[in-house]
Amino acid sequence: MVDVSCCRSLPSTFTTKTSIPPVPAESTKAILLWPSGAGAGDQPGPKSSGSFGGRTTGKLGGPSAGDEDAWIALFEAGGMTPFCTPKGGLACGTPQIDTTGIPSASATSGFVVHAGPARSCKSGILLYNTTSLASGVPFQGGTLCVAPSGIRRGGPTNSQGTAGGANCDGEFTLDMNAFAAGAWSVPDCAGLPSGLAANNPAAFLLLAGQDVYCQFWGRDSVATGSFLSAGIQYTVEP
Repeated sequence: MVDVSCCRSLPSTFTTKTSIPPVPAESTKAILLWPSGAGAGDQPGPKSSGSFGGRTTGKLGGPSAGDEDAWIALFEAGGMTPFCTPKGGLACGTPQIDTTGIPSASATSGFVVHAGPARSCKSGILLYNTTSLASGVPFQGGTLCVAPSGIRRGGPTNSQGTAGGANCDGEFTLDMNAFAAGAWSVPDCAGLPSGLAANNPAAFLLLAGQDVYCQFWGRDSVATGSFLSAGIQYTVEP
Protein backbone atom coordinates (compact mmCIF):
# COMPACT_ATOMS: atom_id res chain seq x y z
CA MET A 1 0.00 0.00 0.00
CA VAL A 2 1.13 3.55 -0.62
CA ASP A 3 0.74 5.87 2.33
CA VAL A 4 -0.13 9.21 0.74
CA SER A 5 -2.08 10.58 3.68
CA CYS A 6 0.82 12.95 4.28
CA CYS A 7 0.69 14.33 0.78
CA ARG A 8 -2.89 15.10 -0.17
CA SER A 9 -2.63 18.82 0.59
CA LEU A 10 0.95 19.60 -0.32
CA PRO A 11 1.81 23.28 -0.79
CA SER A 12 3.07 24.35 -4.21
CA THR A 13 6.51 24.91 -2.74
CA PHE A 14 8.24 23.92 0.47
CA THR A 15 9.97 26.35 2.76
CA THR A 16 11.53 23.85 5.15
CA LYS A 17 14.40 21.72 3.97
CA THR A 18 13.51 18.08 4.35
CA SER A 19 16.06 15.31 4.67
CA ILE A 20 15.16 11.93 3.23
CA PRO A 21 15.19 9.10 5.79
CA PRO A 22 16.97 5.86 4.93
CA VAL A 23 14.69 3.20 3.52
CA PRO A 24 14.23 0.50 6.18
CA ALA A 25 14.36 -2.57 3.91
CA GLU A 26 15.35 -3.57 0.40
CA SER A 27 11.76 -4.56 -0.34
CA THR A 28 10.58 -1.05 0.41
CA LYS A 29 10.12 1.23 -2.57
CA ALA A 30 9.45 4.93 -2.55
CA ILE A 31 7.62 7.65 -4.39
CA LEU A 32 9.33 11.01 -4.29
CA LEU A 33 7.54 14.33 -4.88
CA TRP A 34 9.49 17.39 -5.92
CA PRO A 35 8.17 20.89 -5.19
CA SER A 36 6.79 22.82 -8.13
CA GLY A 37 9.46 25.47 -7.66
CA ALA A 38 12.38 23.08 -8.04
CA GLY A 39 15.60 24.55 -9.36
CA ALA A 40 17.45 23.80 -12.56
CA GLY A 41 18.28 20.14 -12.94
CA ASP A 42 15.39 19.04 -10.75
CA GLN A 43 12.31 17.25 -12.02
CA PRO A 44 9.08 18.47 -10.44
CA GLY A 45 6.15 16.13 -10.02
CA PRO A 46 5.87 12.49 -8.99
CA LYS A 47 8.59 9.97 -9.68
CA SER A 48 8.22 6.21 -9.47
CA SER A 49 10.55 3.95 -7.53
CA GLY A 50 14.07 3.49 -8.81
CA SER A 51 17.02 5.83 -9.14
CA PHE A 52 15.72 9.36 -8.81
CA GLY A 53 16.81 12.19 -11.09
CA GLY A 54 17.40 15.82 -10.20
CA ARG A 55 19.20 16.87 -7.06
CA THR A 56 17.82 14.05 -4.97
CA THR A 57 19.66 11.01 -6.18
CA GLY A 58 20.99 7.66 -5.07
CA LYS A 59 19.75 4.17 -4.44
CA LEU A 60 16.73 3.50 -2.27
CA GLY A 61 18.90 2.05 0.48
CA GLY A 62 20.57 5.39 1.17
CA PRO A 63 19.48 8.41 -0.84
CA SER A 64 21.46 11.59 -0.55
CA ALA A 65 19.28 14.68 -0.22
CA GLY A 66 20.11 17.65 -2.40
CA ASP A 67 19.42 21.33 -1.81
CA GLU A 68 15.80 21.27 -2.95
CA ASP A 69 12.90 20.39 -0.71
CA ALA A 70 11.13 17.09 -1.19
CA TRP A 71 8.55 14.93 0.47
CA ILE A 72 8.84 11.18 0.44
CA ALA A 73 6.01 8.66 0.71
CA LEU A 74 7.14 5.16 1.56
CA PHE A 75 5.78 2.28 -0.49
CA GLU A 76 6.06 -0.89 1.58
CA ALA A 77 6.19 -4.05 -0.49
CA GLY A 78 4.82 -7.33 0.71
CA GLY A 79 1.72 -5.96 2.41
CA MET A 80 -0.43 -9.08 2.10
CA THR A 81 -3.56 -9.45 4.23
CA PRO A 82 -5.14 -12.82 5.08
CA PHE A 83 -8.90 -12.84 5.52
CA CYS A 84 -11.78 -15.29 5.99
CA THR A 85 -11.27 -18.85 7.33
CA PRO A 86 -9.80 -22.08 5.87
CA LYS A 87 -11.66 -25.37 5.80
CA GLY A 88 -11.00 -27.50 8.87
CA GLY A 89 -10.86 -31.28 9.28
CA LEU A 90 -8.84 -31.89 6.12
CA ALA A 91 -6.62 -34.94 5.68
CA CYS A 92 -3.48 -32.95 6.50
CA GLY A 93 -4.98 -30.50 9.00
CA THR A 94 -6.03 -26.89 8.63
CA PRO A 95 -4.15 -25.20 5.76
CA GLN A 96 -2.38 -21.87 5.94
CA ILE A 97 -2.11 -19.44 3.02
CA ASP A 98 0.80 -17.07 2.47
CA THR A 99 2.85 -15.37 -0.24
CA THR A 100 6.51 -15.13 -1.21
CA GLY A 101 7.99 -12.31 -3.26
CA ILE A 102 6.48 -9.13 -4.66
CA PRO A 103 3.44 -8.86 -6.95
CA SER A 104 4.46 -6.86 -10.01
CA ALA A 105 2.69 -5.77 -13.18
CA SER A 106 6.00 -5.76 -15.05
CA ALA A 107 7.66 -8.95 -13.76
CA THR A 108 7.20 -12.40 -15.32
CA SER A 109 7.92 -14.36 -12.13
CA GLY A 110 8.70 -13.88 -8.46
CA PHE A 111 5.39 -13.70 -6.59
CA VAL A 112 4.11 -17.05 -5.35
CA VAL A 113 0.84 -17.64 -3.50
CA HIS A 114 1.02 -20.91 -1.58
CA ALA A 115 -1.20 -22.89 0.79
CA GLY A 116 -0.64 -26.08 2.77
CA PRO A 117 -0.12 -28.60 4.14
CA ALA A 118 -1.98 -30.58 1.52
CA ARG A 119 -2.13 -34.13 0.23
CA SER A 120 0.63 -34.57 -2.33
CA CYS A 121 -0.02 -34.57 -6.08
CA LYS A 122 -3.57 -33.23 -5.92
CA SER A 123 -5.03 -30.96 -8.59
CA GLY A 124 -6.10 -27.44 -7.67
CA ILE A 125 -6.74 -23.89 -8.84
CA LEU A 126 -6.50 -20.44 -7.33
CA LEU A 127 -9.80 -18.59 -7.18
CA TYR A 128 -9.31 -14.83 -7.51
CA ASN A 129 -11.29 -11.64 -7.93
CA THR A 130 -11.17 -7.90 -7.27
CA THR A 131 -13.65 -8.22 -4.39
CA SER A 132 -13.99 -10.51 -1.41
CA LEU A 133 -16.53 -11.87 1.00
CA ALA A 134 -15.28 -10.70 4.39
CA SER A 135 -16.92 -13.53 6.33
CA GLY A 136 -17.45 -15.83 3.35
CA VAL A 137 -20.32 -18.11 2.42
CA PRO A 138 -20.64 -21.90 2.95
CA PHE A 139 -19.01 -23.89 0.14
CA GLN A 140 -18.26 -27.63 -0.04
CA GLY A 141 -17.97 -28.03 3.71
CA GLY A 142 -15.81 -24.93 4.05
CA THR A 143 -15.99 -21.25 3.18
CA LEU A 144 -15.86 -19.43 -0.14
CA CYS A 145 -13.88 -16.28 0.64
CA VAL A 146 -13.70 -14.70 -2.82
CA ALA A 147 -16.78 -12.95 -4.21
CA PRO A 148 -18.49 -15.36 -6.66
CA SER A 149 -19.65 -12.66 -9.06
CA GLY A 150 -16.90 -12.28 -11.66
CA ILE A 151 -14.72 -14.93 -10.00
CA ARG A 152 -11.69 -16.10 -12.00
CA ARG A 153 -9.59 -19.26 -11.90
CA GLY A 154 -5.80 -19.13 -11.69
CA GLY A 155 -3.65 -22.05 -12.74
CA PRO A 156 -4.25 -24.92 -13.11
CA THR A 157 -1.71 -26.23 -10.64
CA ASN A 158 -1.13 -29.13 -8.25
CA SER A 159 0.14 -29.65 -4.73
CA GLN A 160 3.36 -31.45 -5.78
CA GLY A 161 5.09 -33.25 -2.88
CA THR A 162 6.02 -36.94 -2.66
CA ALA A 163 4.11 -39.13 -5.08
CA GLY A 164 2.34 -42.27 -3.84
CA GLY A 165 0.63 -42.92 -0.53
CA ALA A 166 -1.22 -40.52 1.75
CA ASN A 167 1.58 -38.00 2.08
CA CYS A 168 1.01 -34.57 3.60
CA ASP A 169 4.11 -32.83 2.23
CA GLY A 170 2.19 -31.16 -0.57
CA GLU A 171 1.54 -27.46 -1.02
CA PHE A 172 -0.56 -25.68 -3.64
CA THR A 173 1.46 -22.92 -5.31
CA LEU A 174 0.96 -20.45 -8.13
CA ASP A 175 3.34 -17.75 -9.28
CA MET A 176 0.88 -14.95 -9.99
CA ASN A 177 3.46 -12.80 -11.79
CA ALA A 178 4.11 -15.64 -14.20
CA PHE A 179 0.42 -16.44 -14.49
CA ALA A 180 -0.53 -12.83 -15.23
CA ALA A 181 2.19 -12.63 -17.89
CA GLY A 182 1.03 -15.86 -19.55
CA ALA A 183 4.27 -17.59 -18.56
CA TRP A 184 2.88 -20.08 -16.04
CA SER A 185 3.37 -23.79 -16.74
CA VAL A 186 1.78 -26.51 -14.62
CA PRO A 187 4.42 -28.44 -12.62
CA ASP A 188 4.74 -32.20 -13.03
CA CYS A 189 3.61 -34.51 -10.24
CA ALA A 190 3.02 -38.27 -10.44
CA GLY A 191 1.64 -38.30 -13.94
CA LEU A 192 -0.81 -35.44 -13.47
CA PRO A 193 -1.18 -33.26 -16.59
CA SER A 194 1.75 -30.87 -16.65
CA GLY A 195 3.12 -28.13 -18.86
CA LEU A 196 -0.38 -26.87 -19.63
CA ALA A 197 -0.86 -23.25 -20.62
CA ALA A 198 -2.29 -20.93 -17.99
CA ASN A 199 -6.02 -20.33 -17.80
CA ASN A 200 -6.89 -17.02 -19.45
CA PRO A 201 -5.46 -14.52 -16.89
CA ALA A 202 -7.56 -11.46 -16.10
CA ALA A 203 -6.23 -8.16 -17.46
CA PHE A 204 -6.53 -6.53 -14.03
CA LEU A 205 -3.65 -8.69 -12.77
CA LEU A 206 -1.36 -6.38 -14.76
CA LEU A 207 -2.87 -3.19 -13.37
CA ALA A 208 -0.59 -1.53 -10.82
CA GLY A 209 -2.51 -0.52 -7.70
CA GLN A 210 -5.19 -3.20 -8.20
CA ASP A 211 -6.27 -5.14 -5.10
CA VAL A 212 -6.57 -8.88 -5.71
CA TYR A 213 -8.33 -11.38 -3.42
CA CYS A 214 -7.56 -15.07 -3.82
CA GLN A 215 -8.07 -18.52 -2.29
CA PHE A 216 -6.91 -22.04 -3.18
CA TRP A 217 -9.46 -24.70 -4.06
CA GLY A 218 -8.33 -28.25 -4.75
CA ARG A 219 -8.76 -31.95 -4.12
CA ASP A 220 -8.21 -33.47 -0.68
CA SER A 221 -9.38 -36.98 0.17
CA VAL A 222 -12.50 -39.03 -0.53
CA ALA A 223 -13.60 -38.56 3.08
CA THR A 224 -13.04 -34.81 3.28
CA GLY A 225 -13.80 -33.74 -0.29
CA SER A 226 -12.24 -30.48 -1.39
CA PHE A 227 -9.30 -28.46 -0.08
CA LEU A 228 -10.12 -24.82 0.73
CA SER A 229 -7.62 -22.35 2.13
CA ALA A 230 -8.45 -19.02 3.71
CA GLY A 231 -8.24 -15.95 1.49
CA ILE A 232 -5.38 -13.53 1.05
CA GLN A 233 -5.37 -10.02 -0.42
CA TYR A 234 -2.49 -8.35 -2.21
CA THR A 235 -1.95 -5.20 -4.24
CA VAL A 236 -0.27 -5.29 -7.63
CA GLU A 237 2.85 -3.13 -7.76
CA PRO A 238 4.39 -1.52 -10.88
